[in-house]
Amino acid sequence: MDYSNHVAGFTKLFSGLVHSTVWREEMHVKVVWITMLALADRHGHVLASMPGLADASRVTLEQCEDALARLSAPDKHSRTKEHEGRRIEVTDGGWALLNYVKYRNLRDDENRRQQVREAVSRHRAKVITVSHGKPRKAQAEAEAEAEAEERMTERRAPGPANPLIKRVPLERECLALVREVSELTGDDPVEVIAQASGYKGAATTKINPMTMSDDRLANTVRDLRADVTELRKKAASNGAAK
Repeated sequence: MDYSNHVAGFTKLFSGLVHSTVWREEMHVKVVWITMLALADRHGHVLASMPGLADASRVTLEQCEDALARLSAPDKHSRTKEHEGRRIEVTDGGWALLNYVKYRNLRDDENRRQQVREAVSRHRAKVITVSHGKPRKAQAEAEAEAEAEERMTERRAPGPANPLIKRVPLERECLALVREVSELTGDDPVEVIAQASGYKGAATTKINPMTMSDDRLANTVRDLRADVTELRKKAASNGAAK
């Protein structure tokens, strides 16, 4: 297989790899495994032929065959019990890394937390910059809000990530829309988001955007956008009538 046409990607190696049973394997097995991690697409698929993978791994064909056999076999000592400890399976056109999506989601959650930390840091720097012209109370409220956002990110609801959703911008938009609806209607912000999210009680529905699932967050923001658009039209119409 010609790898020159592959789009370059980035694969994070978790430090726990060195404590896994695969790290006890012979060198050619470890090299093939890391090569497959580097070649995998976002869904954990490695598209390659056996000779192509051997060339990319810089091992012999026989070593590549042996490595794939070991990675495909059950591993009773593996920390991950799904698939009986198997790491790969053959697919049409190559192989699938069986736990790739699980670890990708862990990586994505970590990236989102880092993005929020950076955003909070920028927000605090901005607050400091404008503090000479801002009342002390407003500045303190802004800092408290930023710290609350950072804390709530750590309590985000677990579950598979929706690749179409960019959580941090959507969470902020949700909060901004709730505030605008509350200002336009005079309703309590909690009641606004409860109605938009279809709140039916804490056991079934979250009303904090940081703890909503990706899909519920997206649907809540969509409903809030529609509410704000309608409320703006009504406000403009009332203003024109006066």
